[in-house]
Amino acid sequence: MQEYEEISLRDLILILLKGWKLIVATTIVVLTIAFGVFLTLNTTTYTASTQAKLMFRPDYPSKFGTYALPQSKAEDFLILLKDETFLESLSTTLKIDSNQLETVLAFTPINTTDFTIKAIGATSEDTSELINTVVDSAEDYINYVVSKKMFTSFDTSYNTKLIEMEKSKTDKQRMFTYFETELKSITPLLNNNVINPVFSSLSANLVQVKANLAEIDFSILESKDYLNEIQTTLDNLKSFDSFKLANHNLETPKIELTFNNINKNETKRFNAMTLFPVSLVLGVMLGAFIVFFKNYWSSSTNR
Repeated sequence: MQEYEEISLRDLILILLKGWKLIVATTIVVLTIAFGVFLTLNTTTYTASTQAKLMFRPDYPSKFGTYALPQSKAEDFLILLKDETFLESLSTTLKIDSNQLETVLAFTPINTTDFTIKAIGATSEDTSELINTVVDSAEDYINYVVSKKMFTSFDTSYNTKLIEMEKSKTDKQRMFTYFETELKSITPLLNNNVINPVFSSLSANLVQVKANLAEIDFSILESKDYLNEIQTTLDNLKSFDSFKLANHNLETPKIELTFNNINKNETKRFNAMTLFPVSLVLGVMLGAFIVFFKNYWSSSTNR
């Protein structure tokens, strides 16, 4: 049976003193790992939120009258803000990978007219800059999409009217040409009293058709001017208050944003007053174990 030699306390102390460098190195490694775990799991984040409230009126005034605005709900705008085109543009502006946007941004509906935009950052300054950038980008994108949609709707409607007016103008021009030709053909016979009523009727019709052509031309020009006015208004998003963020003018539809205070959120999974003393003890114990194991291995090899 194998016999084991007894080791005195003095021998243990000498072994530990001999391997003090290894014990210190092991303890430093353990403390470094503990510090990394502490920083990783104990995080401090900041959250900024903005509440958007939608207010609409049914029409938008202009010098030509009024035109109707599309009625929208909060969900309609959230669909726009979750659109791939908007997220890619926002990713480029923020210099954040599009796949990571979901971890720092949240768009949440409250009811049919309200929704919130929430941003999460590492510092209060970063979070404030993030939420402001998102709000500005959201404003620009919503205005762009809505104005483009509105103009497309108006453009389609008025182009249809323009086509109808152009067709009516062509028909009237044909009638004008017909009446003018008939008048020229009967002019040599004006001395015949029987033909005078026909001439009078043709003349009246010719005047009426000419007046109709003038009205159609005016309507065509007016419609084109109206479309140009709408296009100019919708292109100038800063003056188009219908979907202007943080606009307090109740005369036009708007999205109203209310900024809340930036909240500090601390996630503490480890207490530093407990973690580091425990890590220190574990480091010393692990270092001592390694020293004893190394000494035992050397002794066994030399036998």
